[in-house]
Amino acid sequence: MFRLTKYLFLVGLPLTIVIIVLLTWMFRIVAFNDIQKVSEKSNIILSRAMANVLWPQIHGLVASLNAESTPEHTPIDLQNNMVMDMIALMMDEPLAELVTGTNVLKVKLFDLDGLTLFSTESHQAGVRHDENYGGIANARRGEVTAHIRFHKQFPSFSGVTLRNRYVLSSYMPLRNTSNQNIEAVIEIYTDITDVYDQIHVSQYKFALVLSCVFVVMGFVLFFTLRYLERTIQNNIELVVARDSEKDANKAKSRFLANMSHELRTPLNAIIGYSELLAEDCDTEGNHAAAKDLSKIRTAARHLLNLISEILDLSKIEAGQMGLFVENVSIGKLLDEVVSVLNPLIVERNNILKMECGNPREKIKTDVVKLRQILFNLLSNASKFTENGTIIISIESQHGWLTINISDTGIGMSQGQMNNLFKPFVQADGSTTRKYGGTGLGLAISKQFCEMMGGTIAVSSTVGTGTTFTVRIPAAIETENAAEELTESAA
Repeated sequence: MFRLTKYLFLVGLPLTIVIIVLLTWMFRIVAFNDIQKVSEKSNIILSRAMANVLWPQIHGLVASLNAESTPEHTPIDLQNNMVMDMIALMMDEPLAELVTGTNVLKVKLFDLDGLTLFSTESHQAGVRHDENYGGIANARRGEVTAHIRFHKQFPSFSGVTLRNRYVLSSYMPLRNTSNQNIEAVIEIYTDITDVYDQIHVSQYKFALVLSCVFVVMGFVLFFTLRYLERTIQNNIELVVARDSEKDANKAKSRFLANMSHELRTPLNAIIGYSELLAEDCDTEGNHAAAKDLSKIRTAARHLLNLISEILDLSKIEAGQMGLFVENVSIGKLLDEVVSVLNPLIVERNNILKMECGNPREKIKTDVVKLRQILFNLLSNASKFTENGTIIISIESQHGWLTINISDTGIGMSQGQMNNLFKPFVQADGSTTRKYGGTGLGLAISKQFCEMMGGTIAVSSTVGTGTTFTVRIPAAIETENAAEELTESAA
């Protein structure tokens, strides 16, 4: 399972790095676009100021020089050095006032044919560019073009050469204030190095924060996956252990169920021979030997009952216990159980009361299992009650048979009742030492009730007594059980 976390980590780490790089680059692009937009706005404001203040003067100068020319002469040559000097003198002082306190490094003015009318670098004045030159051509169409470049050296407007600067160059059209016609193009160079450095710092901070977030998320995901893997692994181990335990229990139960004949036959032989020998001893007058043989017979019967209970429980667990359904009268079945347990009831000096609405009423049930349930509950009531009263009440109503067995014995606490129907468990250790028993009777009774489609419940108060309530169908319908319908006399 750890391989899954390992593979996810190996794939997730480079993927995280790629995501961080992409997001950082996107942040950089967005930041540059913002810088470009802000700088463009400031340059547009400057270009409008020049359009309103400087361009009319330059346009008027060129117009006046052309007016002074005679028809015999060609119009004024704008590339003439004298004309360029005049334009420079006219532009220097107003332009200085406009760019003071700004990041403007350089300003160039072009006519629509690409001729440089003015430049803060005087040697560039009079230079003609191709009219299809990118920035000029776009400006002639009314578009603003801008791009950022890195310059190792760049002369500023003040004449100082700056080093290692990021410069934004913007081409913008100059419009006539009256008719909004485009009459010239202005190129403005703006120093954005400080802002660019801030972007770098912000970019590094953004990458650092993003990396920390992804690292934290990675650790959370990693430990979450490890926890899930361990939980899944533990669950798998528990399921395997549970299945193994079930298989072992089934194998044990099958073994014990199959050994039923081998275990019971010797005990039945011991009981039978002890009874024969006891009769012979009584005939011969050897009462001491007869008494010892009686103890052997009692111990063998106790061991046989114990083995029978274990085998019954094993058969139930192995799924080898079926239902054998037959008809029987309620009164007859109850008399059979009471006749067997009457010696124990008398020995404990208890009074037995039976309340049966219609003793002759017949039910369709597994007689052997119902008899065993009644025997277990009545023997428990007799064993844990002394000088008291035991009441058996049976009622058949709406297709259900309800049996209540109450006693005035020692009673049980809630904690004791919680473990009451578990195999090999009794109320507590003192109960086992004082009253004996294996703790299988009630567990088997519960299993038998559930097999017949019924339930068993208990209510008790310490020192007052206990009541067991058995509720089973009065007529069991089963397809898998062998059915034998017999008519029994009351």
